[in-house]
Amino acid sequence: MWDHIKLADIYCRLSDEEKKHGNESESITNQRAIIRDYCEKHDIIIVKEFVDDGYSGGNFERPG
Repeated sequence: MWDHIKLADIYCRLSDEEKKHGNESESITNQRAIIRDYCEKHDIIIVKEFVDDGYSGGNFERPG
């Protein structure tokens, strides 16, 4: 049996329903926690994190 190293990039984005709280929306904070928990439980190493905080997925004028 082969051992495989599992790598992942994670992507979090703002939900339209979420209001901003402080520097980062609760939606982003919750998504990050859920993804990190999943990766930890499945031995997945997070390589890079991408965040579109403040920009909804429906906004095509967002950076990047």
